[in-house]
Amino acid sequence: MSTTSSSPRFGYWVCFFILSVVTLGALIEAKAHTERLSPAAQTNQKYALACCVILFLLSMIVVILHTRPLLSSAILGTKIEGIVILVQ
Repeated sequence: MSTTSSSPRFGYWVCFFILSVVTLGALIEAKAHTERLSPAAQTNQKYALACCVILFLLSMIVVILHTRPLLSSAILGTKIEGIVILVQ
C-alpha cells in the first residue's frame, strides 16, 4: 500500500507547466523579430519575457515538488502553494 497522496491540483499544475512552455517558446520566437519595433515595445517585450520565465520556473519547481514524496509535504496544501497560485 502506498502512503503517498496525490494532490487534486497536480493535473492543473502540469497543464500550467505545459502552457508556460508553449508561451515561453512563442515569446522567444517573437524576440528574434524585434528590430523593427519601437524602444518602448522592445522594453515591454523584455518585461513579458522576464515574467514568462519566472512563471515557467515557478510551475516547474511546483511540478517537481509534487513528484517527490519527501518534498511534496513542503508544498501540498500549504500557504506556499496558495501564494504561488496567487502569483501566477
